[in-house]
Amino acid sequence: MSSSPLLLRRATCSATTVACGSSSASSCCVPTNGELVLALQWLPGYCQSTSCSSGVLAGAPSNAWTLHGLWPDSCSGSQVSTCDSSRQYTDTQSRIQSSSIYSDMLTYWISSSGDYNTFWNHEWGKHGTCYSPADTSCTGTSKGADLVQFFSDALALRAKFDLYAPLAAAGITPGGSYSATKIRSAITAAYPGIAVGLQCTSGVLTEARLSLLGVGGGAVAKAASFSESDTCSGTVSYPKNSASTKTAATTTATKTTSTTKGTATSTPTSLGSCSYKGDTYCIGADGTSGSYKYCDGSKYIAATCQDGGAGSQYLTTDQGPLCYQDQQYYAGCY
Repeated sequence: MSSSPLLLRRATCSATTVACGSSSASSCCVPTNGELVLALQWLPGYCQSTSCSSGVLAGAPSNAWTLHGLWPDSCSGSQVSTCDSSRQYTDTQSRIQSSSIYSDMLTYWISSSGDYNTFWNHEWGKHGTCYSPADTSCTGTSKGADLVQFFSDALALRAKFDLYAPLAAAGITPGGSYSATKIRSAITAAYPGIAVGLQCTSGVLTEARLSLLGVGGGAVAKAASFSESDTCSGTVSYPKNSASTKTAATTTATKTTSTTKGTATSTPTSLGSCSYKGDTYCIGADGTSGSYKYCDGSKYIAATCQDGGAGSQYLTTDQGPLCYQDQQYYAGCY
């Protein structure tokens, strides 16, 4: 494992460390502005109510919600923004273009106008600079390191709190109309304790805002109950992306069930695994999204168990370290 200050701080940060709970918690471990709003966009709905650039929907995955942003708020719930005037970048896209997250950014953090650089500049400058784990005192001063920290944590949360799969499991699939109450119930059933605010325009579902609280141990955040604004009522349309030419690989990173625990019945030759509390967990990658799952996938990464300190474990792989939390592994362990 790298000996950079950030890697060391994350490795020794316990999964039980929760933002807004202790003034002694490292700001590199959990965000100082610890209430986080994860804004997930349903682009077919957004583009139905707002003019989107030609080709945006064709390039968006047909079976995945994409990111609008990750918005840190203070622990008292106050909105914060533009927290560092010295890091208001105008070249965000080029700063991360050679990073391992760039492909996922193009897939899951889509600009409706097609101008990725301007969109990412805005989300970073207004919100990312208020996310303390992305401070240069935590990431170091290498060009783009702060951006990669913020964006990779947001991407990890998008995968962790996937919306498409739990909605589909509840019979809510694109192309139909459903009660807003049913949609909220499907999300809160998948992620107990979470508060969700749905956003609609003229009866069309465009966005969901999830309430989260920053945590340590590589899990980034957990469900929280502080309320979010909600503009959906009655029956709402959940439009299908008929223009899409892409399908995102599915992930099981959002929920743990008894069928995913224990040793796999069919073990691929390139399996990586860790033993934790008597169970053996396997790690795999879908090859495109950068999210990882148990032994029920078709592609696997050779990995080695490591002791991260403070009772934590992580896997090292050819795609970097993965962090363990709540019986799951997550990418982006920095």
